[in-house]
Amino acid sequence: MNDEELEFFVSLIGRDTTSGALAAQREAQDACVEFLRSGGRELEVTSSDRTYPWTLVRTTAPGDPVLFASHIDTVPVGEESDWSSPPRDALITDGRLHGRGSVDMKAGLMASLVALRRAADKGLPAAALLTSDEEIGLKGADAAATELGSLPVSLAVIGEPTANHVCYGHPGVSWIEVHARGRAAHGSQPHEGENAIAALSEGLISRLHEFPAGHDDYLGEDTINLGVIRGGSVPNIVPDRAVATLDVRTAAGSGPALAWLRGLDERLEVVQLLDIPPLERRPAPAVLERFPTGSAMSGATDAAMLQRILGEAPIVVWGPGGTDQMHRVDERVELSQIDEAIENYWAVTRELGAS
Repeated sequence: MNDEELEFFVSLIGRDTTSGALAAQREAQDACVEFLRSGGRELEVTSSDRTYPWTLVRTTAPGDPVLFASHIDTVPVGEESDWSSPPRDALITDGRLHGRGSVDMKAGLMASLVALRRAADKGLPAAALLTSDEEIGLKGADAAATELGSLPVSLAVIGEPTANHVCYGHPGVSWIEVHARGRAAHGSQPHEGENAIAALSEGLISRLHEFPAGHDDYLGEDTINLGVIRGGSVPNIVPDRAVATLDVRTAAGSGPALAWLRGLDERLEVVQLLDIPPLERRPAPAVLERFPTGSAMSGATDAAMLQRILGEAPIVVWGPGGTDQMHRVDERVELSQIDEAIENYWAVTRELGAS
């Protein structure tokens, strides 16, 4: 990055774009558009705040563009006193920039903005999609996909941190509540009641090891995690309600997991809270073979929502920074990784744009 680009990146870290702060996320997206337009670049800009803010910026060159998709929101800072330096000061030491969002994912966003400016200057097709509230359910990407309807591209790059290794997919995510209902009674007379916690334990918890995990050669093995249990109120009442919340990651979508859960015990009610589809590996352009390949992402990305408007276009997750820095105190990114990502993105844009 040159001095101007680094200054803008520092300003992005200084913006509080925590998930849920929609006005701040809109302002940050608008700032990105102004950065792209600086120097008088002509760009096509489409944006919406109908539900969740999103912005699509394209060069004016003909042809299907390389699309770079980035979310502008970050997870919360947490306790600022736990950080070694203020999390929005963008302190730079030993070639690393420290701050919330530096890795997840304003580094990938910054690399895509620089690549898009180069494409505009050289008359090549490229686009950047800026989304919001990715961290709490991919909401901006879902809104963009719904409102855009279709988006022809030659390649879609989700700039999440992968240490600049090309990742070709990720499992789907489903959050599922399993409810048990019982009958309350005095704690001294448990035989007069029906214990909902016991029903939940017998019907679900004791059988989680039986989960029929599927397997995909690239996405890996399905997983199920018991993340939350709620039940009972005081020790001297037989609990009449209990609920467990599960996090299920699957390569084939949530259908098989839901069917298994619903067949466990007639006393249990299964309610799906969140359903994010998997991103399955797609054929990719030969230019990507020049770059190191990474394993599948373990978490979901905006690609899960955007794939429904991208047709058969290849989609990859590919960006600067390490996954070990995501969502952690003292989050930091090596500036050299952003520079590497810029050159990677530019090489792909140049080759696909000239073909």
